[in-house]
Amino acid sequence: MKRLGTVLHMTRNGYIVARLEKEEAEKLPPLNVPVYDRDLKKIGTLLDIIGPVKNPYAVVKPANKEIKVYEGEPLYYKIPRPPRKRQKRAKKPTRERRSGQRKTPRDAKAQGRPRPRRGRARRERRGRGAKR
Repeated sequence: MKRLGTVLHMTRNGYIVARLEKEEAEKLPPLNVPVYDRDLKKIGTLLDIIGPVKNPYAVVKPANKEIKVYEGEPLYYKIPRPPRKRQKRAKKPTRERRSGQRKTPRDAKAQGRPRPRRGRARRERRGRGAKR
């Protein structure tokens, strides 16, 4: 947990405005991180950082309307872990045909040959005409 800053006031809209710590002003926290009070109870999420560069303020959107904070109360935030990279699945080994077994369209595709035609073009080759 890192310290975000101290509460200045609540706005008419219900947002919480907090002054960032001097140390944190140089390295700003990421947006949309969860914000907690001193009892580690979730207050809301960091919505925006406003004000001058040397003395910025944080705007926190409360989790619900019943949350009350007081002037001078410290706020903390927790940096989320970066998402884990998903591992690629290993390809299934190709199935070997037994001797005497017919080649399936899947086997033909694996060998680079086109699959047999289906539908209208196949019927026309047979001389049946267009689809009814």
